[in-house]
Amino acid sequence: MHTLMLAAVAAATNAVAGAHTPAAELGTVVVEASRLGQTKMEVPSYVEVIDAKGISEEGVKDIPALLERRANLFVRHLSGNPVQSALSMRGYGDNSFGRIVVSVDGERINDVDMSAPNLMRIPLGAVERVEILHGPQCVLFGDGASAGVVNIVTSGNDYTPRRTVEVFGGRYGTVGATIRTRGGIEDEGLVYHAGGDWLRSDGYRDNGGYSIWNANGGIRKNFANGSYLGLSAFYNHSSYEMPGSLTETEYRSCRHPFMAQYGNNQNSRAFQWSSGLRADGRIVIDEDQHIDFTASFEHRFRHTKWEYVSGYGPTDNYYDYSLFAYSFSPRYVNEGMLGNFGNTFIAGTDFRLDTYRRRTNSPYYPEQSHFVRFTGGGYVRDEIRLTDWLGVFGGVRGEGVVNRWYGYSGAQALEHPRNNHGLVTGETGAILNPTDNLKLFVKWSRFYRSPFCDEIAYTEPGKALDPEVGHSTDLGLEWRPTEETHLDFSVFHTETKHEIFCEPYAYYGAAYNVNAPAKTVRDGLEASAGWEREKVGSLGLAYNLTYARFDGGEFDGCDIPMAPRQSVRLRGEWYLVDELSVFGGCRFVDRQRFGSDFRNEAGSLASYTLFDLGVKFMPTWGVFKGCTVSAGIDNLLDRKYCDYAGYGTWQGRYYYPACGRTFMVTVRYEF
Repeated sequence: MHTLMLAAVAAATNAVAGAHTPAAELGTVVVEASRLGQTKMEVPSYVEVIDAKGISEEGVKDIPALLERRANLFVRHLSGNPVQSALSMRGYGDNSFGRIVVSVDGERINDVDMSAPNLMRIPLGAVERVEILHGPQCVLFGDGASAGVVNIVTSGNDYTPRRTVEVFGGRYGTVGATIRTRGGIEDEGLVYHAGGDWLRSDGYRDNGGYSIWNANGGIRKNFANGSYLGLSAFYNHSSYEMPGSLTETEYRSCRHPFMAQYGNNQNSRAFQWSSGLRADGRIVIDEDQHIDFTASFEHRFRHTKWEYVSGYGPTDNYYDYSLFAYSFSPRYVNEGMLGNFGNTFIAGTDFRLDTYRRRTNSPYYPEQSHFVRFTGGGYVRDEIRLTDWLGVFGGVRGEGVVNRWYGYSGAQALEHPRNNHGLVTGETGAILNPTDNLKLFVKWSRFYRSPFCDEIAYTEPGKALDPEVGHSTDLGLEWRPTEETHLDFSVFHTETKHEIFCEPYAYYGAAYNVNAPAKTVRDGLEASAGWEREKVGSLGLAYNLTYARFDGGEFDGCDIPMAPRQSVRLRGEWYLVDELSVFGGCRFVDRQRFGSDFRNEAGSLASYTLFDLGVKFMPTWGVFKGCTVSAGIDNLLDRKYCDYAGYGTWQGRYYYPACGRTFMVTVRYEF
């Protein structure tokens, strides 16, 4: 396997790999996550863009599956339920999703509690493209953008009418359907989109089924001077069963690991729904200046019922969570000249209020409690083009975070129900474009993350959690030797103080959230390359190498849990004829320490390599024009593996088995 990885690195440096749009087109796409109207070649970060063409070609059913196949990051699953999928970048392990801001059209969807953003509330059929910015982005996005930003763009500006109907089905009773329309009236400057999605599955484990409904829509008014005003709404309902983790004995002994009939959570289940409104707009002052804004409201509700058997007999607990989130983010952009130099200046503010209520019958928590978080910050950033090929930039953000728990008393009484954090971040660096097809950058960033509300609530008595703070240095390049090929490469060094972990032995054998006793350090390399030729084929390769470790303190030199050292992703497609192609790929993930095993005493979760294969038929004649039929097989060799496992004080090592061989057939018609 090490030979395979070395060969993959060599191949990357010789310019193969995976874009989904010809390189020339990628350079002209505006990366909305930059908040500055910059193209991919103008953003001083390692940037990935998955466009609508790449999304439709893949034939996957949801965003977690798309990112797992196409993006240079890591996706974790809990028993195959896509609602609970979590993203990881740059060597962050447990709760890695807390260091990545996930946004929809620039609106943050991260939760204030220790639950990953629900990527299933964004229907894949509504997505125009996915933008992934690697490395800290806290100046523009604030709290939690320590490892990067994933921005999902749904609001296009195309007046051409498009209607899409899609149905799919596969193993384990998985079926789904999508219907979507978008277009506009150009004379009136109106653009619209609307659609609905449904997905259900029995799941590959007992008590592992799920069902998901989505509906969304929006309208946008474009004005002659470039101003616009948009309004959109969404609704999501997700219900899912929770089979729970397996002990090591259960995981090793079951006849078929993907249909496990073990574990105590035989009837645990949950449902959640969320709905929201979003307004965004632009006021053009003149050809160089404009004001942008987004405002949103969202309501989320989640009910979780846990049924399990312990040494004290059967237990039946429930938790109800309700969240109201309000946000408002105006910003001013000036792209006028500064003397004889090109200049891009942005100044903005972000305000967000989260009110979170929890009700439970658990003996370990108060029956009712209420949490409020207010976040307010302001930022400025300026980039000066000293020459056509050299730009320097710098920015700073100040942000205040106010946390309040109310009614949290009883078995886990809080010593510090209130805390305030004043946080400052900054960035500086340079970007070089010596030619139109080459980008080089160096960037230094400071970042921070405030604790989740339930991290604050469950700490060692007498102690309060500090926010994570740190800094990162990034160097990288993007090179397009031809219109059909590209190479992206970056290296980074990151140091974090006060990183927050759940330590199983923190307080007399009890598990509590704690700040790391010393700094954590991550050194890494991210690389991807690609070749694509229309109606011929494509080949894509991505490689990731990260050394994540504790530097000092009682865990000095130990690996950070759930942070794989290496990962490799290889994908390709080849057209047999103009209307028929085969596609597939493989993913390798290196071994990693079990979750919460900070002393590295429990061994390592085994590495794994997965293969997938598919075929796609796209007729171009008669009434069948616009139709795409695809069939694919995942985990072709039926590999037994886990992408998440942990270590606890009492139960030892525990496992969430991943899915075995499965297949999916998709029929898509666009007209």
